[in-house]
Amino acid sequence: MDDQLPLFTDFPPDDLLDTLVDLYFRNLNDDTPLLHEPLFKKSIASGLHLKDSGFGATVLLVCANGARSSADPRVLGESGERETRGWNWFKEVQTKRKLLFAPAHLYDLQIYVVCGVSSS
Repeated sequence: MDDQLPLFTDFPPDDLLDTLVDLYFRNLNDDTPLLHEPLFKKSIASGLHLKDSGFGATVLLVCANGARSSADPRVLGESGERETRGWNWFKEVQTKRKLLFAPAHLYDLQIYVVCGVSSS
């Protein structure tokens, strides 16, 4: 666990989080199989995203990417434009998650790949 990095707290409500994770796995992970769906969902259910900043960042990026396929108004950014779907979660990771010159953890690698998937 990354005790020295800030924990993320601005997760979507549980019902929306579940929907966004499902959208990510249906629309993105099938083409770029990076995350193991049963293990990922089990880790969320156990609250790991609330205790481990690396996993929390990964969850937020999965939500940001899942939001691109969502019609739920709760995924919109401040402007309310469709183009801002999921941007709040992506921005939170970019703001808080500053990797130092230290060995990368699995979540660090997943963060970079999930960010890359979102820009393709």
